Amino acid sequence: MKPASQSYLNGFVEMLGRSRIPCRIFDLSEGGARLELLERAHLLPTIGLRIAESHRVLECNVTLVDRDRANITFKALDGVEAAAARRTIRKALDQLARVN
Repeated sequence: MKPASQSYLNGFVEMLGRSRIPCRIFDLSEGGARLELLERAHLLPTIGLRIAESHRVLECNVTLVDRDRANITFKALDGVEAAAARRTIRKALDQLARVN
């Protein structure tokens, strides 16, 4: 029997003045993602998302929170920052595709 494929990435939610909150990242796209929080937390309207093994924190707007789940959109960036954020997301999408 083939093991189930992993359809999420691990990451961390970061908020100013608070410890990192571990999460699972589902439905990742260049526009946003769906998060499952692995610890109880009250999310601020704006958060940082660090995809595991990435050094970049992506700035996000929280659009919906339902208990331990949240929907986010990535903030629009310009120039070099936008290109770097897109590279981080594409690298994570490639990583997820290799796992599946």
